[in-house]
Amino acid sequence: IGLELRALWLEGMGEDHTSNLPHLGLNCWSPTVNIGRDPRWGRMYEIPSEDPLWNGIYGAEYTFGLQNGSMDTEYYDDKYYLGVVTLKHFDGYNLEDIPGTNITRVSFNAEISDYMFADTYWPAFKRSVQSGGAKGVMCSCNSVNGIPSCANDFLLNKTLRQDWGFDGYITSDSNNVANMYLTHNYTNSIPDAVIVSLKASTDIDSYLSTGMGGISDDYGTYSPYTNYIPN
Repeated sequence: IGLELRALWLEGMGEDHTSNLPHLGLNCWSPTVNIGRDPRWGRMYEIPSEDPLWNGIYGAEYTFGLQNGSMDTEYYDDKYYLGVVTLKHFDGYNLEDIPGTNITRVSFNAEISDYMFADTYWPAFKRSVQSGGAKGVMCSCNSVNGIPSCANDFLLNKTLRQDWGFDGYITSDSNNVANMYLTHNYTNSIPDAVIVSLKASTDIDSYLSTGMGGISDDYGTYSPYTNYIPN
């Protein structure tokens, strides 16, 4: 799978959007290792199962295959990566919307107990990081216990980086940082959302234009901090 990624990238294969621009790098927004137990979620086709163990095995093997390559080919390398995975969506994301309400994936708050973290929501990500060696993680659109995932120090700093030893990059899903202000009402402004995200160790903001100015467009990744660069 890593070899196919590199081949398509070298060909300059366009992505499935209006610009038809090629992928900007050798990282992939996959695999999805969330737990799917209700088909109304609508994304069951992206995941392998409803079982945290099997999702973890899948995530680890997917990671190993994409990043290091198959061990029975000449392309295998335990040091230099073919590409980089981005495990998604960390964490507690298995709801798209609730019809008849204003609750959507970019506004809902997942209330998760310590038991449910350990039993259901963490095993697949933990195994993919510690056994598979994943170097990328995407924080989810929702909040977890009242804090948006991309600003959640408990999830990203304490659990992912410190407890599990993750040493890769964390990216938001599209517009997650801005939505801390726009849909979660967690901060007083979008720049404030950037600050709390950085403090929680989110490295990249996958940004869709929200009228903030700067150098962004609909196909770029952008930091609102560029608004404050002196002329």
